[in-house]
Amino acid sequence: MFDVYHRTAPGYLANLCSRCDNHRLRSSAHRDFITRRTRTRLADSSFRPTIAGPAAWNALPASVRNTDSHAAFCRRLKTYLFSLLIGLILYV
Repeated sequence: MFDVYHRTAPGYLANLCSRCDNHRLRSSAHRDFITRRTRTRLADSSFRPTIAGPAAWNALPASVRNTDSHAAFCRRLKTYLFSLLIGLILYV
């Protein structure tokens, strides 16, 4: 999704997902993607690129999404995921 947002992904992936580019919407400032609406809960949990990718991207904190370099994004994503894992381990 980082590559799709920065328009460096292949065209077939970029065509599947739509960015919120309306500048009047709050979601455009957060670098969100439009998530497709589904009719069932089963479809919500499916691993279709038009559902899972934008939903996972939108769930990331802004500090991870607002990076411009790919290396910095990977570092921040890894740190965020490890902090979630540590929180889960300490909770159990």
